Amino acid sequence: MHRRCTYAEGSTSSSTTGLNLIDPVVKANSRLAAGTFASSQLSCREPVAWREIPTWVAIATQDRTIVPDLQWQMSERSGARTIEIDGGHLLPMSHPDEVTALIEEAAEAVR
Repeated sequence: MHRRCTYAEGSTSSSTTGLNLIDPVVKANSRLAAGTFASSQLSCREPVAWREIPTWVAIATQDRTIVPDLQWQMSERSGARTIEIDGGHLLPMSHPDEVTALIEEAAEAVR
C-alpha cells in the first residue's frame, strides 16, 4: 500500500508499508489505522502535544495488530526515542524488563 498525505502544516509524507505478508483482516485494520492517522493530521488545526512533549516508543517487531512499518512512521513523525523489541502487540506482558527500562529512561529524562 502506498499512501501520500498532505498534513495541516503543509508538509507531505509518503510511505510504503509491508502489508503483503499479513493476512487480509490485519491488512484491513492497518489500512484503517493508517487512514485514521492521516485523516487526523489533515483536520488538526490546533497544536498537538507530541510535537512539544518528549516521547518514547517501543516498537513490537512481530506485531500483527499495528504493523511495525506504521509504528515506525508514527514514531519518526513524533521524533520519539524509539527502541525495537522482538515481540508481539503485548510487549509489557511478554517483555516487561525491556518496557520497564524504557519507562524508567523516560521518567529520568523528564525529571
